[in-house]
Amino acid sequence: MDSAPTKQEPKPPPIYIYDMNNYKAMVDDLSKVVEEETYHTKALPNNKIKVIPHTPDTYRKIIHHVREARIVHHTYQIKQDRA
Repeated sequence: MDSAPTKQEPKPPPIYIYDMNNYKAMVDDLSKVVEEETYHTKALPNNKIKVIPHTPDTYRKIIHHVREARIVHHTYQIKQDRA
């Protein structure tokens, strides 16, 4: 067997969205930007939502969207984009 091991991309970090009173509206809003199969969400206490993107491309699209919409959020820089 001559196959070299494929380098797996690291998973993107989760995105935390704050002050979200309507969970369904937020998920509907995200599904306009990215396909629902490319991420999953989890409701947290105090109106927070944890968005877990499955690919770096999905991560970038979601981050771009929440910044454009001025949604209060927090995340870490994606490993592929670090210096």
